[in-house]
Amino acid sequence: MSLAAAGFVALAPDLYRDEQATTPDNAQRLLMALDMSQTASVLRDGAECRRGFDAVVDFYGIFNPHVPVLIADVAATGVRAETYFYDAGHAFFNDTCAVVYDPDAASLAWTRALEFPQQSPA
Repeated sequence: MSLAAAGFVALAPDLYRDEQATTPDNAQRLLMALDMSQTASVLRDGAECRRGFDAVVDFYGIFNPHVPVLIADVAATGVRAETYFYDAGHAFFNDTCAVVYDPDAASLAWTRALEFPQQSPA
């Protein structure tokens, strides 16, 4: 199922400037190489251009200490944001790669992703 099929509009900013990871190690390298102020700016701009969003759902299988700061920046635009960290590896939601896919974590993340936008704002 996709977010569109569930009736949602999704925004997926290109934080990696057209680079795509081909292995989990490459994905980790791309993540660690992000310029956090530039990444925050891209996320803020995305949130600003989509002011009609009611909520942002974000989930990670690894903890990056910069993520809470980025999410706080997005939330500061007035968009309701929530972040989850899962006991799973990077790309745990990628069901096309058995090496990284974690069906339990992915199922929980997907359920939360679909439920959160429907919850009333706090």
